[in-house]
Order: sequence, then C-alpha cells, then structure tokens
Amino acid sequence: MKKLFLPLFFVALFSGCAATPENVSTDVDGKTEEVEKICQTKKVIGSRIPEKFCYTKQEFERMEEASRESLEKAQRTGESRRTQETLSNSNNL
Repeated sequence: MKKLFLPLFFVALFSGCAATPENVSTDVDGKTEEVEKICQTKKVIGSRIPEKFCYTKQEFERMEEASRESLEKAQRTGESRRTQETLSNSNNL
C-alpha cells in the first residue's frame, strides 16, 4: 500500500494543481525565444510555507509521464502479487 501511495500522490498533485503560464525570455545563441513556463504553488513537507515551482511544458509532461509509469508499474506489481496469493491459497485448500 505504501508503494502505491507515492505515485498516486504525484498524479493527484500534478493533475489537481492550478497552473498559471508565464512567458520567460531565454537567450539561445544570441536569439531571444519565448518559453512558456507553468508555475504551481505546492506545499512542502515539513514546512508551512508553500513554495512556487516553475517548469517548462516539456519538463512538466516528462514528470507526468514518469508519474504515470510509476503508477502503472505499482498497479501491475500489486496485481501479480494478488494473483500469486490467490493461487497459493487455492492450492492450500
């Protein structure tokens, strides 16, 4: 159950937080490009003061995908354990 909590926490955190885009200019090879940032205010464990975290759209998508993969892996592991427990219990009867 503990292994399932962390991935679910991240999925809920990223899907439930309100995001406000900010335009930030970056200088790459002398060219100025506008990069859209997604900023979120999150509560930090061990502190009462929330912190603001800003990510680019690509970084945010990578974190969501990593969370999704972790959740799916945890679910597959849990399902295989339950199946093995069920089979071992039926063999004992």
